[in-house]
Amino acid sequence: MAALEMVIRGGEVATAEGVGRYDIGVANGRIVAHGADLPRAPIDIDARDRPGAELKIDAVVAFLEQKQRLIDHLVEVGGDQLGRRQPG
Repeated sequence: MAALEMVIRGGEVATAEGVGRYDIGVANGRIVAHGADLPRAPIDIDARDRPGAELKIDAVVAFLEQKQRLIDHLVEVGGDQLGRRQPG
């Protein structure tokens, strides 16, 4: 697993298996892990027993998704200018 940049602990998470309280791990702007007792990260948020924490988590996840879409777009339209090769 990549080094986690952020962990959100004990939030209510909906997965294919159902809804439960899990930790969510984020690396490179993407959710890369969920489960119990993920390792600590530079940004470590405790969402247990915090009213409204789900809304904050949604905002953080939405921001990370938007960031990743922007990065993907920039790589697609100008990958060589970013020091990356364009796909294809």
